[in-house]
Amino acid sequence: MRDRDDTWPRGESIRIDNLSGQGNNIGGSGNTAYVNMGAPAQLQTLVRQLEAAVAGHRAELADPEGAGDAVELLREEVDGGRPSPKRLTAFLNALTTSAGSVTAVTEAVAKLKDTIGAML
Repeated sequence: MRDRDDTWPRGESIRIDNLSGQGNNIGGSGNTAYVNMGAPAQLQTLVRQLEAAVAGHRAELADPEGAGDAVELLREEVDGGRPSPKRLTAFLNALTTSAGSVTAVTEAVAKLKDTIGAML
């Protein structure tokens, strides 16, 4: 059994013979189940790195308050356990605008966008 923080490689499947509990709607044989295990650990790590980059370069940011707000919303979305790639991308776009030309932040944003793209 995999730990909650592990992620399944893209395309790998698992077999679940019996699934019960609130919100599980699976019947018959041969059906596909998608189970949300929360945000992958890699995504959480990258958000923390982005948070550190914003904090470390706050004085250089084009809009420090806007950047702080975007990071907070991003962290809440990831920590909520069911991150929406669309919402994450919107927060990252807002953060890019707020960052201006601060390379440490724009590079951290790019890493997160790549990770989100791989989730889709």
